[in-house]
Amino acid sequence: MLEILAALAPLAAIAIAVLVGRASPLPAAAIGLAATVAAIALTGGSVLGSAVTAVPQALLIWLLPAAVILPGLVLAEAIARSPLSQDLSGWVGTWPIATPLWATVLVLGAAPMLEAATGFGLCLVLVLPALAARLPVLAAARIGVFAMATMPWGTAGLATIVAAVLAGLDADAVARVTAVVSAPVLIAAGAVVMRSAGGSWREVPLGAAIGAALAGAIALAAAWLGPQMAGIAGGAVVVAVAALLAGRAGLPPRSLWPFAVLVLGVVVWTRLPIGALWTPAFASVSVQPLTTPGPILALVACLLLARAPDQALATVRRGLARAIKPLATVAVVIVLGRLALSSGLLQPLATALATLPAPALAPAGALIGAASGWLTGSGVAGNALSQGLAVALDPVRPLLLVASHNAGAAHGAMSALGIAALISALSRLSPAESAAITATALRILILVTVPALCLGVVIASAITR
Repeated sequence: MLEILAALAPLAAIAIAVLVGRASPLPAAAIGLAATVAAIALTGGSVLGSAVTAVPQALLIWLLPAAVILPGLVLAEAIARSPLSQDLSGWVGTWPIATPLWATVLVLGAAPMLEAATGFGLCLVLVLPALAARLPVLAAARIGVFAMATMPWGTAGLATIVAAVLAGLDADAVARVTAVVSAPVLIAAGAVVMRSAGGSWREVPLGAAIGAALAGAIALAAAWLGPQMAGIAGGAVVVAVAALLAGRAGLPPRSLWPFAVLVLGVVVWTRLPIGALWTPAFASVSVQPLTTPGPILALVACLLLARAPDQALATVRRGLARAIKPLATVAVVIVLGRLALSSGLLQPLATALATLPAPALAPAGALIGAASGWLTGSGVAGNALSQGLAVALDPVRPLLLVASHNAGAAHGAMSALGIAALISALSRLSPAESAAITATALRILILVTVPALCLGVVIASAITR
């Protein structure tokens, strides 16, 4: 019993820090790491012996998010200081379609495309003002939670790539199964957004159909183009189809050319045999940082900065400063996860959970991921925190467990306290309204995300047999 409680210590410590202490992600991760070290010591494990393997592995894995987060946040800052977001929302805002349909396309089309291209919640800068122009501010903020619905594919599929590396699996294979697990979440999101934006119950199936179109486009893109392009392509398909149906929407403005450069650049870059040029490895972990779209993010950022050279230095400094806490948080959580795994701390809990009926193992993995993602506010950090435990539930079928946990971590992060706080800040809500948004995000997690994830796991389990 002591070993099982010790295995729960990291998650419990982070949960207490977040829910009781209202700690931000970095202090909460540090508390979780301290709890992990204490739990290993109390159960007779060797902290130093485990750290010899865990820390170098963690640093290697950390290279992947670092290669994307650093240039990605500089790009996000450059876009925020340019008229790109306003031009995109302005173009979408001119579409001659009813508000419920328009809001659904915005949240499940334009937002996923922008979030997959840049990440870090930048899509909220586009979505929230646009929604508030047609809807009450509080209603717009509630709908805005779903703008983060494609988090498995955010930041060029970073969470999915890290999930594959942590498990030693092929990223494309993890992406394909994750797309299946994630599909019911997107379908449910479409239905809820349509209704929440004022659509009638008769229009709810249309919202679900838009979510299904996004899920299908992501699944096809994940299979053909890989996780880096899945979210970008999926959102682009929804926007393109909606623009055609809108009739008089017209072509997108020329000022959106950086998005075209980004999409084409990522497609070309990820198809070049560049990754093998640098493959650092330690023990059983090897990574290829050059396979990430980081260089293309940096290129597009440079192109934008060149158009406003007087602001370039300030923009770069601001972006790099914003990267410090996310990079530190991810580093601490990855060390925590590798330390717990290499020390055997998680094994007693995994053994106990493995006694569950076989059909319940993959849903359990998704729920563990959802809890980790919600606590850390990040799909990447959620995977690093508890994916080892999820995989240990069923080592025979690790692909299904990794994909289920990855989808759970990313979609759980959609409703995290940090995301709700960001939405409240961008919408300039009062304290009472902010509390309402936090409660809404939690209800979405419990009533929409978790049931949809479990359905997705069942479907994926049947397909992958």
